[in-house]
Amino acid sequence: MSNPQPSRKAKRKSKHLYSEGQRNKLIDAIMDPLAKQDDFFVLIDGVLHFLNEGDHGASLVKFAKYSLPELLERWTHQKKVDSFRLQVSSFSYSEALSLVSSGPGL
Repeated sequence: MSNPQPSRKAKRKSKHLYSEGQRNKLIDAIMDPLAKQDDFFVLIDGVLHFLNEGDHGASLVKFAKYSLPELLERWTHQKKVDSFRLQVSSFSYSEALSLVSSGPGL
């Protein structure tokens, strides 16, 4: 009589060293500090997440929902700062001196 061994489910080997979620956490850990320094890295972060995730449509929706508003806020804020700097830089030294010398409310 043969003694049949119970069937064992073979452990499924992952094709990747890290899971998708782990890769996303790595991307965020590396890119988020850089993204705070430069808008370019926000775009790179989006591209890396896009490549990592299988559902490209969902990745685009996430980018539009989370990253795009942040970028637009930064760009509009920067435009306001640049506009203010332009106004200040177009102020002549003599105009600034006359405003300072006249004092407040005089």
